[in-house]
Amino acid sequence: MTHTSLLPPAGDPFWIDSPLEIRQIMRDLARRGPIVQCWGSLLAEPVTATILEVRESDDMVLRFAAGPLLRAGQSVAVLANLRSARTCFLVENLRPDDSGEALAHAARLPLRVHRLQRREFFRVPSPASLLCELPLRRAMTDEGAAKFGRLMLRLIDISAGGVCLALPAGTRLPLERETVLQGCSLELPGFGLIRFGLQLLSRLEAEEKSGEQLLGARFVEMDPLDQMLLQRFLYQLQISACD
Repeated sequence: MTHTSLLPPAGDPFWIDSPLEIRQIMRDLARRGPIVQCWGSLLAEPVTATILEVRESDDMVLRFAAGPLLRAGQSVAVLANLRSARTCFLVENLRPDDSGEALAHAARLPLRVHRLQRREFFRVPSPASLLCELPLRRAMTDEGAAKFGRLMLRLIDISAGGVCLALPAGTRLPLERETVLQGCSLELPGFGLIRFGLQLLSRLEAEEKSGEQLLGARFVEMDPLDQMLLQRFLYQLQISACD
């Protein structure tokens, strides 16, 4: 998988092409100073960086946490995961910055920026085959017996922000609202396994026919690479639903 394939597809509706808006987004990232994740074809693993400034020349300057791995002319896919929005873009033709500052590299502003605000997360019905694995040591049945070591729950729907899970009839989870369950995982067909934590947000009444209880949960502490894979998977589901 190349670093460019980690970015959302070209037809995704949340790509921004306006040079003025892109400049504003980059300046905002430079002002806030978040740590961003960078993937490149010459990098064995992602490296972190911060955006130092955006210049009037339409150059941006990044300071990387690792210098020897970077080469002049290299391109990197960048992800900035803020509380309010998730932003990603491609930075091309990096070069050592003329300022001479160690680990600082300059490049032209990206031509396109993908920005997804948290309020724009929308749920997509899940394929029936998708199962979310929860690392529970105890899941009690109505008879009081521990039934599962790790619990596989069917997904009702999924979004970039979380999932709705179906808890089988007669099974009770020993978890309170707002509990964070670490070490959960989900196999995305065609994309691979992603890992994350889940925070339980709601319990809905059991469905009358199946007896399943619906559980709403949000993703927490998901690796940026897994976030990108999930976003591409969701886009594929949306396209399939429209066909």
